[in-house]
Amino acid sequence: AAARATKAEERGRERNPLKPFSPAALDYRRRARGETASRVGDQDPILTGVSLLVIHCKSKAVKMNDHLSFEDGWKVLEQGILKCSKILEDCAAGRPTVAEYMNCYDCAYRMAVQKNHYCQEMYNGYKATLANCVHAMVLPHLMHKRDDCFLRELVKMWSNYCVMIRFVAGYFAYVGRCFLEHKKLPSLEDTAATSFFALVFSYFHDEISDALLMLIRQERDGCNVDMDLLMGIMRAICRSEVKPIMKSAVIQDTYMYYSRKSSEWIVQYPLPDYLAKVQETMEKETKRLIHYLCISEEESSDLCLKAVNAPLMQTYENYTREKCIGGQVMLETYKTVEEELLARCSRLTIEGGSDNISSSYMEK
Repeated sequence: AAARATKAEERGRERNPLKPFSPAALDYRRRARGETASRVGDQDPILTGVSLLVIHCKSKAVKMNDHLSFEDGWKVLEQGILKCSKILEDCAAGRPTVAEYMNCYDCAYRMAVQKNHYCQEMYNGYKATLANCVHAMVLPHLMHKRDDCFLRELVKMWSNYCVMIRFVAGYFAYVGRCFLEHKKLPSLEDTAATSFFALVFSYFHDEISDALLMLIRQERDGCNVDMDLLMGIMRAICRSEVKPIMKSAVIQDTYMYYSRKSSEWIVQYPLPDYLAKVQETMEKETKRLIHYLCISEEESSDLCLKAVNAPLMQTYENYTREKCIGGQVMLETYKTVEEELLARCSRLTIEGGSDNISSSYMEK
């Protein structure tokens, strides 16, 4: 009977190859080959991935019945994060194995779905642990570096950090989907960016700002600039909560840049050409700020009115006002001279002749 059942199942598997064998059929096949019952990991090789997944889910469901404390669960997760932090120093051993990855994922999942969940605690621990990794393993690499060397080292550390976050954020994927989205909190990736740049900015604010603003000015002037380097850092910063700091620095530097340029252009170009230059610059800067600050076109246009149009038009208005004042002074001078001449003429008489004129002039 078991043999007939097995043959029937085999015919059925021709139509549905993913259908797992029944326990009775598997037992018959083992006895036919002289095998004994085995563990899940040593089952018949014909046993498909579908049935293995069912067994895994059932065993996982049994574990889910047990409450996992935050202290015990976080030890596992923290260890997983600390191992991944070795990636920051280009250590291949920092990449977790599949078993280690799934162990951390299962741990975070259990703590997130149990009755007394620890989603907020895991989120806080995620941020704090990443900040500790940055402090211990990123900041030392940035010390005593300046300008391009500083930026290149920063890009390298950020690139390694992104690789690390791909694994670490995967541990907390369920928390990100179900807790952070529900609470309208920043994503795991954006939170990681903040943990990186908030700490780096607190130590190297001037170095980062000066180096980036210098590259932006050089790009405006038409110099050859490593745009991948520049945009890589700017886009990373715009994912973090330090974006307003960098945004303010860019806008302020843009205003100062065009204040200097306006003084050059107002004497270099005729007024109609100067106004055309203003319009052209507004269009270019609107696009430039969209890319640098990752903002909308509307917001970029508003910022350009303050940082580009305002200094350029202020110089234009001052220049035209000065010209008008100069012309008025000349007209008043001519008027004064004319009035004096008319007054002298009115005092002339036939008897006085030219002598009176000469004496009157000398008296004056």
